[in-house]
Amino acid sequence: MSRLCLRLSAEPESLEPLLQFVEEHALRAGLDKGRLQRIELVIEEAAVNVMHHAYGGEPGNLEVCCTSTAKGLQISLADEGIPFNPLEAPDVEFSADIASREIGGLGVHFIRNFADELQYRRDGKRNLLGLHFLRQTPEGS
Repeated sequence: MSRLCLRLSAEPESLEPLLQFVEEHALRAGLDKGRLQRIELVIEEAAVNVMHHAYGGEPGNLEVCCTSTAKGLQISLADEGIPFNPLEAPDVEFSADIASREIGGLGVHFIRNFADELQYRRDGKRNLLGLHFLRQTPEGS
């Protein structure tokens, strides 16, 4: 298993190179285009959350690492922003009237539901989000 990492500024201009890096590694790991779309959505949502919220408007960095595994691709995102555990964020309330719902708030929902495995831990000053995407889900999709 080889692990390759990319460190970028946590700003919107970094999103495209970050997604290209992840796409390249997902295809090398043997994930198909359908899985790739889910991966890109998850990574974009997680990265945009860091870019908009982690550093309180101050400059910061985002590191993404990709590791091919026997079953797929492990992606880790690390930042040194404020602590945020997406596993503890409240669920989206879909039964609420759409007119009364706040804009946004679906990113964590997508992350939780489209990653096959998800881990979070705080290591010193770093948020570490681990995402595993399988070549084929247990349901066969």
